Amino acid sequence: MTSPDTTGSETIPWAGFNAQAVTSGTAQLVWSPQRGGKIVSLRGPDGVEWLTQPELPLPPPAQPGAAFTEAEMCGWDECAPSITACQIDGRQVHDHGNYWTARWQRQAGRDWWAAQDPAFGTDLARRVQPVKNGFRLNYRASTVRAADFLWAAHPQFAAPPGSRIEAPGLALGVVDVLGGEARPLTWDPALSQIDTVAPGGVRKFYARPDQPTGQATLRRGDRHQLTLSWDQTICPYVGFWFERAAFARQDVIAIEPSTGYFDNLVNAAAIGQVAHLSPGRTIEWWLEISFQAVGSGQQARRPPD
Repeated sequence: MTSPDTTGSETIPWAGFNAQAVTSGTAQLVWSPQRGGKIVSLRGPDGVEWLTQPELPLPPPAQPGAAFTEAEMCGWDECAPSITACQIDGRQVHDHGNYWTARWQRQAGRDWWAAQDPAFGTDLARRVQPVKNGFRLNYRASTVRAADFLWAAHPQFAAPPGSRIEAPGLALGVVDVLGGEARPLTWDPALSQIDTVAPGGVRKFYARPDQPTGQATLRRGDRHQLTLSWDQTICPYVGFWFERAAFARQDVIAIEPSTGYFDNLVNAAAIGQVAHLSPGRTIEWWLEISFQAVGSGQQARRPPD
């Protein structure tokens, strides 16, 4: 397992609001407790901004129940306990979950911050730490009553022309999930490329749920490269979103490791492919972001078994 270089963050101004900044060498990650824990900026060692940026000035933070696409449409959100809106056991999950509109609070010790979902009695906590070549995000989820829990990372990575994703196992086939239905697709490398999505269009597919993977790489046409690695024991599923400025202000690729398959908590629970929270039991997982220059010969890190 990768050891953090240092711990701690500092409060800085961002777009008229306070935000938390963590640095790793010359790389920087900035996130906003007031905006659902959203990571608002992710700059690599060479200064490249990886996340989509909002139009300024920013509106006030979105309130619970807001439509996700009517907010600032930028950065990296935490989606839970569902991505798409649904009702389960009479409780409402809003568009893109109930945490992206929450106000996150600092917990005691080691830079953990947390938010609560009163509808489900669940807490989600996150700690951001610098590691060599990037950042490590540790997560904890707990509950006061039993609940299924679909968490997904939701990074809106800027995708200039030539951007594509690579991940183990995709050649075995993927599953198109647009429209809320699962349709198996034979793999075609063109599916991984932003340039093959029509302007104003979108694409969403998952790696096959019977082929868990713990890593995916975004390669940009300008030769910059970013790799996400994650705990595939807790997050055995991963979705990929491609968008040609359909909702965001620029083209987007999202790599979305998840505790459930696929975007809707009700459907994931019905097929038994989702994490489950029980009172008195905390589940923990991690995700790492690493930056790499193409051709450097470096390999993305994986924690030892």
